[in-house]
Amino acid sequence: MQFIQIALKRNNNKLSYQNNIFFFFQAEDGIRDAQESRGLGDVYKRQKQEVPDKTLMRIAINRAKNPSFIGLTADDAFSMTVTYPDTTNKINHGTFGKIRFFPKKNVNKLYLKITASNLYKKVSSNYKFQIQNTRNLPSDGQITLDLPPEWGKIIPDGYALSKVYGTFSNQKLIYTASFNKVAGVVTSIVITTKFNWPGRSILHIEMNNLVNPADVDKTTSFEVNTRYDGEILDETIKDDPTNRVAFLDYTPGLTLSSYSVSPLNKGEPATYSMQSSSLSEIPAGSSIELSFPANYDKLLTQPDKEIACSSKLIPLITCQVKDGRLIIPISTSIPANTVIDIQIDGIVNPEPQADGKTGGIDILIRKDAKVLQFTKDAMSVELAPTPKILELTHLSATSLNLQAKADYEICSQTDAVLPAGAQIFIDFPQQFTMPSDSYTCQTLTNNTGFSYSNPNNLICTLNRSARRITITGSTGDIQTGLRQFCYKILKVENPTQVG
Repeated sequence: MQFIQIALKRNNNKLSYQNNIFFFFQAEDGIRDAQESRGLGDVYKRQKQEVPDKTLMRIAINRAKNPSFIGLTADDAFSMTVTYPDTTNKINHGTFGKIRFFPKKNVNKLYLKITASNLYKKVSSNYKFQIQNTRNLPSDGQITLDLPPEWGKIIPDGYALSKVYGTFSNQKLIYTASFNKVAGVVTSIVITTKFNWPGRSILHIEMNNLVNPADVDKTTSFEVNTRYDGEILDETIKDDPTNRVAFLDYTPGLTLSSYSVSPLNKGEPATYSMQSSSLSEIPAGSSIELSFPANYDKLLTQPDKEIACSSKLIPLITCQVKDGRLIIPISTSIPANTVIDIQIDGIVNPEPQADGKTGGIDILIRKDAKVLQFTKDAMSVELAPTPKILELTHLSATSLNLQAKADYEICSQTDAVLPAGAQIFIDFPQQFTMPSDSYTCQTLTNNTGFSYSNPNNLICTLNRSARRITITGSTGDIQTGLRQFCYKILKVENPTQVG
């Protein structure tokens, strides 16, 4: 049993992480099974089996550190000795060729782009830091985001990063983050990666629901660097003016004359209606954006439903939802002080905040990346408890053939008070497209104990995006007892697919 000892004269130097050193040699004599390495500072390789003589071997020392000196090593800087265990008796010995070490590579450039959903002072905003590196950052590397102190003070105690993700991976990125403080102000955020960040790829860091500072016109520069094993790999340019954030003085630009939410129950899909006017002209190509508080789901609706926006007075383009914001594009310019009426169907009411309300909904006008007007907490309504569950007692259709028009009969029962004028909502499943402009509704007489106040004067309206039919004008004042009520909806188009 022998040891292979590789001696490297170290000169107390540091090396970079990415180097692997390979030794190729051929033993003149055979090498038999070895014991544990004695760990004496030189590099020991234990053989786990006998090696016949004249065998070509390869030893790799991974992640070694290159010396800090520049130039050619001495003749005997690298040597290899094969010895018997616990003795100094040599079996084989030899030196390796010289190695030339070059000057350390300069720190590479790192690119940073900062975007914010709102740049008004004292207003809540979502921040995104988009970072492109130059060199690969391995797992257990560090990303340090140095913050301007005038901005770091807006980060509250206990805050956590909202999201970290990269264009280089569709997997969830694992990391830890620490917030460094000076005098109670966050001065830097250090992210320790548990993933490999390939060179020349983009990493996104999101920090949501931060309230912009009240007394800052423009910050000093944000700076970022990446490190591995104490060495800086990439960094942004020092004091780069493009990495500063400028804030605007807040002056409400939109006036809401009225707004409503129906129904008001938490967890229910609802219709949000508002009428507002702008103090200045809204140019074509702009968008009206509603920013909802964090207690709303980011989708704003249920996964199987869509949100629809409409207006009787202004032309709208199809609205869209993005990260808890509702974006309503405007196709033509709107003169100042024009009444803007908007109806939004399908928003699911959230869990109420501590005061029982939805929380403030901000409204802004944006063109390209510039915010033109903004009104903070423009809407907030008090929510009602979750409604009682109705028991469905009867459901039938005159035809179950695909794409056929069928009459649907639906019965339910309740012991809740249904006052005159109450609305009955009937939501169809997601397989239904409800392509008709309107549908006819009728009351059924096969119910027990329910009094229809206007059985022949029903108002039946369709909300296609929510696949909801609303029936009004049918309920009487029911105060006590269990009652059943039934309706028929005529000529509803069946789905196009089975299921």
